[in-house]
Amino acid sequence: MARQPIRERPDFYPYLDLRRARLCLDCEMIFDAPRCPACTSESFVPVTRWIRPMELLEAERPKPLPAPAPAPPKSSPARRIMKGSLYLGLGAYGAWKMLFEPPKPRKRRS
Repeated sequence: MARQPIRERPDFYPYLDLRRARLCLDCEMIFDAPRCPACTSESFVPVTRWIRPMELLEAERPKPLPAPAPAPPKSSPARRIMKGSLYLGLGAYGAWKMLFEPPKPRKRRS
């Protein structure tokens, strides 16, 4: 028996549109008709429940929105006065140390 070229062989597995393909729950055959051609059952599940077509994947995934910047906490006037007095006190202490205290003697390296 001579082998037929690939293009002349009958197509045993016809191509199905994935969006219309259905899986029969009784005989586990994939088809695209209203009833299963093997067992004439009407109990089926769409194949797209498990396998998503590429067009649907790209359309279903919206780009994530950038996270909004957190709002700075509102400071009360008392808090602002405390911060200001803290900075003023630290600045005065640093100035006092630089102007009125003698520098520490440095140790010479041997």
